[in-house]
Amino acid sequence: MIDLGQLEAFLQVAEHSSFSRAAEALFLTQPTISARIHALERELGELLFERSSRSVRLTEAGQTFLPYAKRALEVYREGRTALDSLRQAQGGRLRLGASRVFGTYLLPDILHVFKQRHPGGEPLGADGALGPDAGAAAGRRDRSRAHPLYRPRRDRYGQAGGRPGLPCGPPR
Repeated sequence: MIDLGQLEAFLQVAEHSSFSRAAEALFLTQPTISARIHALERELGELLFERSSRSVRLTEAGQTFLPYAKRALEVYREGRTALDSLRQAQGGRLRLGASRVFGTYLLPDILHVFKQRHPGGEPLGADGALGPDAGAAAGRRDRSRAHPLYRPRRDRYGQAGGRPGLPCGPPR
């Protein structure tokens, strides 16, 4: 099986046309680079480099494989970046479900703040209907209700504002 170390070694040797300079670029020894290239060539069943005492050149098979090796390493790095963003809560998906009233009057403000704090995040409704600009749909920007500690005051019966149907403001 091909590993990333083999691809990195291949790309560096191809770029520098030298096993020694590739080893320096990767902070490895020249025998390690040679071993990685030999393992890659065995795995692929093709010679990737023409070696002489003074130079190293890509073979036709090496030239054919080069763009694929570059793309594979690039995709791996993009995947690592995406995972790092997810770990740091800079990206990912936030799946939501809300009642019509909450979704119409309160959710747009909350989503606006969410998008400011997590620019790479993607809010989705339970049905996938929310888009990246869902917070702008209602055109509202009343920040008081978007406060993360916002909780309507409740009376002893659990009703908002002490009377049914009356909205309350943020805590004071």
